[in-house]
Amino acid sequence: MPGTLSVGVLPTVATVLLPPVFAAFRQQWPAVSLLVSTDSNAQLLEKLKAGDVDLVVGPLSEPEAMHELSFEQIYREPLAVVVRREHPLTFETPLTLALLARFAIVVPPFGTLIRQSAESVLTAFGAHALTALVETLSVSLGRSLALRNDAVWFVPAGAVGHDIALGLLTALPMPFVGTAEPIGFMRRNDAARRPIEEILVDALAGSRPCTRREQMTEKGAQRVIC
Repeated sequence: MPGTLSVGVLPTVATVLLPPVFAAFRQQWPAVSLLVSTDSNAQLLEKLKAGDVDLVVGPLSEPEAMHELSFEQIYREPLAVVVRREHPLTFETPLTLALLARFAIVVPPFGTLIRQSAESVLTAFGAHALTALVETLSVSLGRSLALRNDAVWFVPAGAVGHDIALGLLTALPMPFVGTAEPIGFMRRNDAARRPIEEILVDALAGSRPCTRREQMTEKGAQRVIC
């Protein structure tokens, strides 16, 4: 339908990135219906290849998953490990593995790129195996477990920035080197570009401060100054 645009978005990105983007989009296309799907990145890419969504917003995936797709980076998303304000761990210096293991750990599902980042942080911290894990991509569930159940939540920093600014959540000091993920939008190389899609793409490209835009395809990378 010409008045419909379908977008697939990673749940941990959706609540932060999309509200201001949609506000800009609807100023130019107020009558267009936006159909938003949230799922894991792998599932969203399958929907994109099948033509079930027009574009996907999420992290850059492995090369084999990006076959016949293009990726344009919007920003890089660091990982955060957060707990509620005045959580017992906020009073511990230094933070140790034994202390961390006393609490439930909330992480993204196994097989996701965010989970790989979480595992690299845990490994750097010395944790090779932890029990009482909760696996979820749901921001609302992770937030509730952190605020009400003393859970330690591994989550993209942008998804909890507002709660940290309000003092509801506190970031723990953890080894985060190399965990920032490139976040951008993905489209099929063979798909026709509709005007309503280009407006949303322009809003996405301008939604985060940057020094360059990177468009990556199977043929290489093209960099354009923002």
